[in-house]
Amino acid sequence: MRTFTIPKTRLNKTVGIILLILVIIIMIGIDSFHNPDPISTSILTLSGKAQYSDIAQDFYGSRALILRLDPYPPLNEAFKTLGIIWDVAHESTHPPTDYLLTIPVAFLPWPIASALWGWLMVAAIIFSLCLYGFSWRWAIIITIISLIWSPVSFSLGQLTPIWLLGLALANHNRENPFMAGIWIAFAALTKFLPAILLIPFLLRRKWSALISFIAIWLIALGLITILHPEAILRYLEINSSNSFDMITRLDNGALLPSLARFTNWPGVVVGMIFLALVGWYGRDNWHTWEFLAVALLPIAWIYSLLPLLPGLIQKRKNKFLVLSLILSVITPPFGISFASYMPIILILYSVSLLPIPIQPFAFRN
Repeated sequence: MRTFTIPKTRLNKTVGIILLILVIIIMIGIDSFHNPDPISTSILTLSGKAQYSDIAQDFYGSRALILRLDPYPPLNEAFKTLGIIWDVAHESTHPPTDYLLTIPVAFLPWPIASALWGWLMVAAIIFSLCLYGFSWRWAIIITIISLIWSPVSFSLGQLTPIWLLGLALANHNRENPFMAGIWIAFAALTKFLPAILLIPFLLRRKWSALISFIAIWLIALGLITILHPEAILRYLEINSSNSFDMITRLDNGALLPSLARFTNWPGVVVGMIFLALVGWYGRDNWHTWEFLAVALLPIAWIYSLLPLLPGLIQKRKNKFLVLSLILSVITPPFGISFASYMPIILILYSVSLLPIPIQPFAFRN
């Protein structure tokens, strides 16, 4: 795969300058940042100064699995057990499989746990870019620069870098369907939808990908049942109504719910036909399936765009993609205005996938 290369001396100087600027910003500006903008969010998260973020509900869920507490109380009550004051009255929509991923840091004090998780997510993004063919130095540079981009900065307190890493590992092992299935399963522990990446393997009758995927999920569900026998049933009970409430929120930026909100059901039908066409014409392009996993999310926020980062960079000269990137930069990270722009961002990105594949599959016979 093509990689970025520039003279080593110039590259070392560039990396050094970027790291120095980042350190200076953190040292000087940390106490002056309060608004939810990308730069302040990155700095506060990585320094352990974030008052709250979505990952807190997964930290609580991890504790609930281990201690056999209610894994789905109102979130404001769950947050209080972590020392967080955040007036969010609804229950979590995150599946209990999320809670398995955050167990290693969940019992640490919130400032330490949130900072450690943020740095782990930075490492996950860097490693993911390396798996997509970028050199280590360029992966570091791109990750540092991308901290000013909302989908990356807000992902430091999320699980989306885990999604990105799992699919990067699956793509890296795409000639070994069994291993690819394992990593797709790992990514799908976050939000289910990465399971869509099984489709290109199944179209080629690479059944071992499905077998390994199912095996990982059976292990995960079995472990959850051992830790907390009622966790899965509690998730299904709470989210039989809670998920619908979240889907119909006016600030939900997911593609199909947004089309339903703005154009009613005819728009949803057109949207599904459009996505089917994107999938068909881009079926030999790994990034197409990454896109569909994001586009079919029933609930989506600005950080949901993170798994699209490798495709954005690798096809950066496409005009539709440039427009998509610009719009994602200037769009408010949350709120009703964000929900209005998110479908446009996804549609522009999908069009950029259609002309030529970026990275065809190359399976061994």
